[in-house]
Amino acid sequence: MTLSRLAVLSAALLAVAAPALAAGTSTSTLAIKAEVADSCEMQGGSLDFGTYQSGQATDLLIQGTINYANCTAQTVSIEMDGGSSGKESDRTLVNASGGALRYQVYRNFDRTYPWGTGDTALNNRKITATNGSLVVYGKIPGGQRIAGGTYSDVVNVTLRF
Repeated sequence: MTLSRLAVLSAALLAVAAPALAAGTSTSTLAIKAEVADSCEMQGGSLDFGTYQSGQATDLLIQGTINYANCTAQTVSIEMDGGSSGKESDRTLVNASGGALRYQVYRNFDRTYPWGTGDTALNNRKITATNGSLVVYGKIPGGQRIAGGTYSDVVNVTLRF
């Protein structure tokens, strides 16, 4: 091979190989993050007064539960609205004829703290289990003379975490 052919061939090979030889590398990082929010679900509950005798002299006292599940929050607040009466301080169970039976729900066993919204909610309650229940205390005051029948109410319960 002649020297000029060898020079041309070498130059061609260098031209083809040059991009691979000239390529550099650089390494950096990619910051990846995720924010995980606490979660908690209301699972409903019940408060069944059973039978109230019209005009009975004593208060009918019961307790029920509010259930929660899948909670990662460590503190929760639970509010209850006034139900069909719209008044947290004057709740009523009503029958199909419009008759009303006064009742109240409370945050404590002594039934001195009605359960409502805002300042009267169950605020900043520490929970230690992922799933569980909270006790609701109920009272129908004695001395109410009303017609027999089935009386009911629906109270909206809001869980904040």
